[in-house]
Parts: sequence; C-alpha cells; structure tokens
Amino acid sequence: MILLLPICLATGPIATTTMNPVSIDLCGDYPQYTTISAVGVHNTDNVSYSSVLARLVLPQGINYVTNEYVQIGPIAASSSSSLDPSWTVQCNSPVSGTYQAYVEYTGSVTANSLGQATTVIVVHDSVPFNGNLSLIEGQSEVSGEANYKTISDSTPTIKVATSRDSSCKGTMDVDESYSDMDFLFYGTGKQHNYTFNAALAEGRHTVYVRCKDTLGAEMESPMIISFIIDTEPPVITLISPNSKVVGDYAEIKIQVTEGALCRYDDSDVSYTGMEEFDFKSAGTYIVQVSELDEEQHKYYIKCKDTAGNIASLYVQFDSVLPPTAEIELEEAPPISKGTYALRLIPSKKLRSIKLQYGFSDDPSFQREIGLIKEGSYYRGYLIIDDSEKTRAGAFIFSGEDLDGNKGTEITSGAIFLVDTVRPVAPASINGAASESGVEIKWYYDGEKADHFNIYRSGTQGVKMLDLLKETGSTSYL
Repeated sequence: MILLLPICLATGPIATTTMNPVSIDLCGDYPQYTTISAVGVHNTDNVSYSSVLARLVLPQGINYVTNEYVQIGPIAASSSSSLDPSWTVQCNSPVSGTYQAYVEYTGSVTANSLGQATTVIVVHDSVPFNGNLSLIEGQSEVSGEANYKTISDSTPTIKVATSRDSSCKGTMDVDESYSDMDFLFYGTGKQHNYTFNAALAEGRHTVYVRCKDTLGAEMESPMIISFIIDTEPPVITLISPNSKVVGDYAEIKIQVTEGALCRYDDSDVSYTGMEEFDFKSAGTYIVQVSELDEEQHKYYIKCKDTAGNIASLYVQFDSVLPPTAEIELEEAPPISKGTYALRLIPSKKLRSIKLQYGFSDDPSFQREIGLIKEGSYYRGYLIIDDSEKTRAGAFIFSGEDLDGNKGTEITSGAIFLVDTVRPVAPASINGAASESGVEIKWYYDGEKADHFNIYRSGTQGVKMLDLLKETGSTSYL
C-alpha cells in the first residue's frame, strides 16, 4: 500500500496542506465569529517530535473563543498528525482591513504555515452592540416622546431590536445583571418580544432590558422604557343643569378627572362624531345649548383620557319656558294725552300678574296698570298725562305661572311713543274772493300735521261746536 501525501514547502519541518476556510469576511454586517482549521498537518522530518502545539496567529481585534493553543503531537517522523487543529474566533473591537491568519507550531519544534497555507480574513467595521425598545398596546404602537407613555393595556408587549443576533432578558422597575433578570424575551436573532402574562398594576412602570450576543458579549448598559398603566376611565361629575331648567337655554357644565378631552351631542354617537365644548379650563367643561322647546331634553357626554379610556355620562332635563306677554294698545303709537285701552295676552295661565309702565327720560317714574281678566287675556287702561315733550315709554311685566315659574319678557308691544307736544299755530292766514267763494290759505312751519281744523263763528272766539271742516291741505275754499 502506497500512501501519497502532498508535500509543501514549509517554514520549518511541519507542513500544512491547506486552511479551511481559505478566506472569510468577518465583523460589521458579516458574521461575528467563525471556526478556522488547519488541514493536513505533516512532519516532513525524519525525526519524531514528542510535543507539538499549534496556535492560530490572528489580526488585532479578533479574539479566541476556544483555546489559543491546540496539542497535536506527538508526530512521528515523516507522518501526519492525527488531529487537524481548529479555533473558534470572534470580533472584539476589530480594526478593518485584509489580513492573513496562519498557524504557528511550537513545542519540540518550531515552524509556521505562512507562505504555505493561510486564511485571508477581511475585517469589516464592527457593529456596536446596542438596540432599542418599543411598547405595543394591543395591536397599535404607542406614539409620543413623553418620558412616560400612557397605555390602557395592562398586559402590554415590549419589542426589542438589536444590532446583533442575541438573547434578551428584562426586569420590572429595578435594574439587574443579565443573569439575574426575571423574564426572557422571545427570539434569538435581532428581533425580540415579550408579552406580560399577568396584568400589571395601575401606575408607573419601568422595564430594564439587557441582551447577550451569541458569543456571550453583553451590552454595556441596559435599555430602558417607561410607561403608565391606566385602565380606568375618567370620572365625570355633572355640575349643571338640574332636572328642570326654566328658559329656552341651559348651561351644561361638568368636571372631569385626569387630563381628559370631553365632547357632547344630543345623540348617542361615537366620541369622534360629537361636538366639542365651548369652554374648557382645569378639567371644567361648559357649553350653552339654546332654542330649547318646552319638553324633555337628552344629551350625551363622553370624555377620553390620554390612554384612550372613554367615560360616558347621560344628561336629562326638562325645559320649562317662563311666562311671557304680548301687549296690544287700542291705538297705535305715537299716542298723546289721554286714556288708552290695552290688552295683555299671556303665553300661559298665570297665578299672579303685574303690569307697570315708565319713561326712558324719568327712570324713577313707574305707574302700575290695573288688569281685569277676560277669558284668555287681561284688559287694562294706560293713562298718559299732559307733557310738553316727546318721550319713549315702556311696559314692565312680571308674571308667575301655575307651577311657580316667573317671567318678565314682553315679546310684542313692549315700548310705545308718547307725543304730547302741541303743534305750532298756522301763520300768514289770508283770504281771497274767487268765483267759487272765499279761499282761505295759510302757512304752516311745524312738525308734520295729521290734519287741520277749520272753525267758523260769527263772534270773537271759537268753541268745539264751531268746527267747520277737517282738511289735510293748507287751503280751504
């Protein structure tokens, strides 16, 4: 039997047939570790070596994971080693570049594989071992850059993304070493996640996470994420209205706990479909609803806190309109000195009623008008005294309905104009004969006159019985 062995020129009596692998990319985005072997180690001497140690010579920043020296002897004369030495190495602060790794033999012999069998190692810039955390609430990721994110899920999921393949562990509210941490994340690559099985307590929490890569290197410092568990909806307190509102408008006023945003609507629609309140300050919300009919009204209020919890409040009240009045004078204003009949028509049956009048130029003057009920209305008389000026008058009404609701509004006929100033007398009265008789003409330079009275008397001075004619012109034939 003939055994053929490859004979290579070696540096020293120990020859290496080849290295496996012949070349490799390490570090950076490439593998962080590898195994390199020397294949076909042969003693080319006629002398046996009792002790041969093999050591892989590495570039800076590539470290041994397994033993640096491998015992491969003894090796008999002109024989091969029974063992192909191998080393597992990893990146550790490497310097980028292209290097040759070779085997150095020591012990009872000195030799190396340089120039004979080498592994070309292309070292790339190392990726720092770090990562980032994110918080998953249900199916949606919480956004925001606040120190504490608020979530309504008491069993959230923590996601970890790492720069290297690794295993990650975590603890709640206190930092520990990797080995002492409480829970293990799912995933051994670059993506990891952990979902809490037991519900977390309400309030603030901090999760500390540390990771270890596949070669045992740990992160220098923990990753930290903080959040607030808030599963309780805000509490809404109704301040107003009460169960009954007198008037055609009502103020809805609420007080809400937490930093919640509140909306309202007269229908039970979704929160996003509701109207915003008119006023907000320090947890107080106010809106005025108007044009209310005399009936029962319902409003729905929903308040949403920062965690998305929604509280609802149902508001129901009866709107009762206060009594009002319409006033009709028997003679359309302006009116003068005299007595004028009037009618007061209330909007509903009254238990009590009072009507007064006054003038804008004399706030201290108020005179009550006696009223007599006649069917669905009240009758009374307005007395206007003589005065030498034109003035504006106003009625003052107050009434109480059968339920005790009081009202003061006059919806029609609330004001009237009084004109007791006598017009000036016509001037330049002239008479002229004509074929038809005597034509009288006069000049008038006063306020607009409704008509002129013409009197005829055979003696000096005239009486009302001497009235001859009423005319709207400034002449009479």
